[in-house]
Amino acid sequence: MGNTKSKVKHPSVLHEAVSNGHFGTVKHLLAHKLPVDVKDEQGTVPLHIASELGHYAIMRLLLEEWANVNVQDDSKHSALHLAAQNGHIECMKLLIAHRANLNLRDTWDRTPLHKAIINNQIKAAKYLLTFKQCSVNIPDEIKRMVLHTAASYGQCDLVAEIIAHGGIIDWQDIKGRTALYLAVLVDHIEVVKLLIDSGANVELSNTSNVSPLILAAQKGFLECVRLLLDAGAKTRHSPEFAYPLNSAMLRACSKKDTNKCLAYMEICRLIIQSDGEPPPNQTFYVAYRWVQQEQENEVVLHEMLDVIHLMFLAGMTTDFTTLTMDSRHDNLINEWRAKYLARCLSLKDVSRRALRSHLQGIYPNLIYAVGRLNLPRRIKEMILLKD
Repeated sequence: MGNTKSKVKHPSVLHEAVSNGHFGTVKHLLAHKLPVDVKDEQGTVPLHIASELGHYAIMRLLLEEWANVNVQDDSKHSALHLAAQNGHIECMKLLIAHRANLNLRDTWDRTPLHKAIINNQIKAAKYLLTFKQCSVNIPDEIKRMVLHTAASYGQCDLVAEIIAHGGIIDWQDIKGRTALYLAVLVDHIEVVKLLIDSGANVELSNTSNVSPLILAAQKGFLECVRLLLDAGAKTRHSPEFAYPLNSAMLRACSKKDTNKCLAYMEICRLIIQSDGEPPPNQTFYVAYRWVQQEQENEVVLHEMLDVIHLMFLAGMTTDFTTLTMDSRHDNLINEWRAKYLARCLSLKDVSRRALRSHLQGIYPNLIYAVGRLNLPRRIKEMILLKD
């Protein structure tokens, strides 16, 4: 039966019969030479309707009458797009057996595989991936591959199959986001681990210079932060405000919910302990200003002070004598000073003169500072080069 490109204003009787699943009526109409590929106002042909609704027997009848298996509607959806997005696997098998194109793109440049994944039709997606000619590296209109979509939906098994099928792991979409970035964005831990284990580049940032680690720190996703740090993600970026530690600290200081605040502080700890360099000054001053404010939650306050303490021990070269915290914290500040000086004094093969020179770089008014510190007499004498 010949195809036609003509459209009818309203659905034809053939459209209606297919939509209602009336096999006998469809067969009768085709026997009376009705055009098998007649289109309605949206460019939909009867095969599209049958594929979308899963009317297998009617689809087979239409295809036997030479329906065009690859005809597309006004949105450029083919019958395979519609069958895939609705998970009608038997219908998909029938269409592919009649040479349906697995890689046709719709108006949004999405293939049938895209449609299956977006609509969470995992079995349909896996079936398409059994065909070598099914491409996994066709970007849609925003330059996303099917790997991006599967990762953002947390479909771990499917992500593994796409990678095995040749998916480009580090492809970046129109905003510079990789599959790893999108998996981190929605905290899909298993997908993040799988992508890292598969060799994903943990350093690729989006067009706003936000790396997966910065994103995880901003969102408060502790396990993602841990995985990325273990994979070697850098904690230093330019400009300084983009540091993951800054991102976590800013959010810790802005949260009113105790649990969320503590979660961000735990992320700060992880980053400080994994970093090979002193924390950036900006991070310290964010925390410092927060502590200076009136804080009613003693649990949160104690945790924040502990994080600040970790920053000092990690090598923060701030002059302690300039700190003017609330009087409640004087003893704690003195303890920090003592521990930092004790750490300096514990260095091996360092002369006292070299040590004094080092400390003067930290404390311009060294003698005055030492006089104020509650330190053991022996340590004071060593610092002041007394015998």
